[in-house]
Amino acid sequence: YQQWIDLALTYNPNTSFFIGVVWMAGGPNMEDQKYADLNEQGAQRHFELVEELRTRYTDTQIYFINYGKIAADLKFAFSADQLPDIEQMVGKDETALFIDNSVGHGGQLIHELCALTWINILYGAEIAELEYAEFSEEAMQILEDSIEYNANLN
Repeated sequence: YQQWIDLALTYNPNTSFFIGVVWMAGGPNMEDQKYADLNEQGAQRHFELVEELRTRYTDTQIYFINYGKIAADLKFAFSADQLPDIEQMVGKDETALFIDNSVGHGGQLIHELCALTWINILYGAEIAELEYAEFSEEAMQILEDSIEYNANLN
């Protein structure tokens, strides 16, 4: 990261940086709590690195977003049957949480909630003022929790 930051700053000293932590691979096949724990452990290691970078580059904005938390929280909600628009753990359409078993690429809901979190953290956009797809109450709560959680990291 230091080499990338150093290089970018030689071209534009006003560059801001974004480091995001994606969800862990294998989510569809993993027990919910283990998946959440692994996501949090990975995010914590990355956040410690980001804090070191922020100390080194005090005049540079370095954003950090743990968007893996969204996938873990949605997985818990799916297991509790609290996501009415998600009918399957794995599938190729918008009713699936993940689109494959092995890697665990996120489905449409995961991607949309992550995008809204990024927009809020990076640009300060108020979610209530944006036009976007309608989500269930539980999905909206997960989005709000993600925004609050990530705001505390920036």
